[in-house]
Amino acid sequence: LRDFQDDQRQAAVDFTLKTDDGMAPRMLPQADLVLLGVSRAGKTPLSIFIAQTMGLKVSNVPLVKELDPPQQLLVEQHHRGKHHHRVGKDQVDPRRVFCLTMQP
Repeated sequence: LRDFQDDQRQAAVDFTLKTDDGMAPRMLPQADLVLLGVSRAGKTPLSIFIAQTMGLKVSNVPLVKELDPPQQLLVEQHHRGKHHHRVGKDQVDPRRVFCLTMQP
């Protein structure tokens, strides 16, 4: 028998595959987690692993020197004492964005 967790995990994997490698930037605000990194940093396997094991919708976006990041990742900052972020409905909350690095 399938249960809610199975359905949630399957939906998360489907979302993750649809948004793999920055393919659907308009869907980024729906992601539970966004992974950023250069090519070959392991974004896709990590995204799928998280979706399968935790049921989180994960998008991954490549960082390419010649291209600007998707507009959905750019959040207006206001400085009132501490850093405050104003996140629009078509933007990603910066607290859900993680950058992957590689050590040579």
